[in-house]
Amino acid sequence: MIENTIADDLFIPGEVHKKLVKQKWADIFTTNYDTLLERSFKNANITYSVVTDDNSYVSLDPTATVKIHKIHGDVNYPKDCVITRKDYEKYDYIIGMDQRNICNMQRITGGDPEGKFYKLLEFADSDRDIADPWYTGNFDKTYEDIVEGCNAFIDKVSELTV
Repeated sequence: MIENTIADDLFIPGEVHKKLVKQKWADIFTTNYDTLLERSFKNANITYSVVTDDNSYVSLDPTATVKIHKIHGDVNYPKDCVITRKDYEKYDYIIGMDQRNICNMQRITGGDPEGKFYKLLEFADSDRDIADPWYTGNFDKTYEDIVEGCNAFIDKVSELTV
């Protein structure tokens, strides 16, 4: 199924992945099934653990400096995970790709009283959604939007840590 659909090994980590690795993350939440983040941390000799569900916490690498939470599962372990109310309390930024995604996450966490939810492109001064390439067929445009949003987010976080 998903592991047969996504040719993960055909893609290599890009500049955005390299920039993400340079930040001091304790946790990263992603909806991506691929292993680009994991390979980026590995290439930078940074230990990490992957969390795909509650059972993953039992086998976390105690030397890992970052946990990569695969909210929708992982190409290697395609199980569903969900965001929780505790996640809302713990994290400063909860980022979705489109308004429907944001609404669903807010429903799960009980709303957004502290203003922690963002659409990715908000960091690039745009309120538009990132179109789902499974519906639009335009994976290149989606990739460009995600790179734009990630770069803008990294810039914002970098400004706050200086």
